[in-house]
Amino acid sequence: DSPIYCLVVSPRVETNAAALVAAAHALGIDALAHLEKHDLYFLCGALGTHDLERLAVELLTDAVTPKSEWRDGASDTAQGQVIEVALRPGVTDPVAHEIVRAAHALGIRNLELAATGQRYTLRGQNDQALSSNELHTLARRLLANAVIQRYTLDEIEPTFPQDVHASG
Repeated sequence: DSPIYCLVVSPRVETNAAALVAAAHALGIDALAHLEKHDLYFLCGALGTHDLERLAVELLTDAVTPKSEWRDGASDTAQGQVIEVALRPGVTDPVAHEIVRAAHALGIRNLELAATGQRYTLRGQNDQALSSNELHTLARRLLANAVIQRYTLDEIEPTFPQDVHASG
């Protein structure tokens, strides 16, 4: 099995965070004070440090992205509670297909598979933790589309398409 890497990319501008917080309040979850969305890029293959840096800089981020970091396996709970969302197995991920194609065009041929997802970090009023029930309600009602996505209250395991060349 090839190693799996995850790049967490923070947004340059938080566009709809206030709308999501307002929607959470409309659902009766008044404890939510702050929400931040990050993009997740899962990469599978025998990739060296140089390949990972090139993919991060040349493909997965842009000059104005404030922050991106490779996940090292340890959750950063200092930023708040976490909900991660990814596509269900069998759902086409056109961005992932494009990442693999573009990596090969850059000469990074060891990238075998890619997948995408989102990470939401949430903070309650006065840094109070939200209940598990509140987090599940937020995930189900606001952050994940149950038809095509699944979620977890921790780091999500990616599912990769079986055939990266499948059209869909």
